[in-house]
Amino acid sequence: MVYCNMLSKRDGFDQIYSYRSVTKTAATGVTALEDFHCDIKENGYRLLTSAEYEFVVRAGTTWFFDGDDAD
Repeated sequence: MVYCNMLSKRDGFDQIYSYRSVTKTAATGVTALEDFHCDIKENGYRLLTSAEYEFVVRAGTTWFFDGDDAD
């Protein structure tokens, strides 16, 4: 989510995710976003929702671009 926000900011899009702070625990490696909020209606990079992911998996398709534009 943090990476998606960084990409959105870099490319001039809205940031989908908002949070007050990011905390990573060294012992467990778990990252916590304090006061997390997500608005998928904004125009920016985001992760798939669980419904979108399920649709892609059931359809047997892929959701990513492999960078091969040689068609």
